[in-house]
Amino acid sequence: MTTSVLETCAGLHLARLEMTALLEVLVEKVRSFDIGEPVLALNNVLRGLASLPVRVN
Repeated sequence: MTTSVLETCAGLHLARLEMTALLEVLVEKVRSFDIGEPVLALNNVLRGLASLPVRVN
């Protein structure tokens, strides 16, 4: 028997909410963001960014 379970981190929604709140405040106070080249985190367990350089002006 095979089952497919979609698992997500329990704190995922809280982390998204926190980042949204942070970015909404920063947008009001910061003139611009310069986004660098992302570095991907490549492994069999997690997927996402290892780093994303950002310069705040």
